[in-house]
Amino acid sequence: MDQQMMAFQIIAKAGDAFSKQMEALTEAKKGEFERATELVREGKDDLTAAHHVQTEILTAEAQGVEMQITPIVVHAQDHLTKAIIGDFFVKELIGMQKQINELKK
Repeated sequence: MDQQMMAFQIIAKAGDAFSKQMEALTEAKKGEFERATELVREGKDDLTAAHHVQTEILTAEAQGVEMQITPIVVHAQDHLTKAIIGDFFVKELIGMQKQINELKK
């Protein structure tokens, strides 16, 4: 697979991960914590898939394959970084929402 296709794979998988993270937050706000947890797990699977593609790119470059830094590659990295950060913060926010719900009782 060429570098551009790999970048598009990262964009797609990282985008899916972020969408599931945002959906998980929505579910948590409704008190649907089991569904929120399920969505976080699904998002993590997508995030892992995107990260594996990134690792393929980095491994190829480390082995001497010349890689081009294009706007699409930068965009892919932005999506991946956003999803990685989102994974951390969504888990924190879901935990906070659980605490809020407990305090409301």
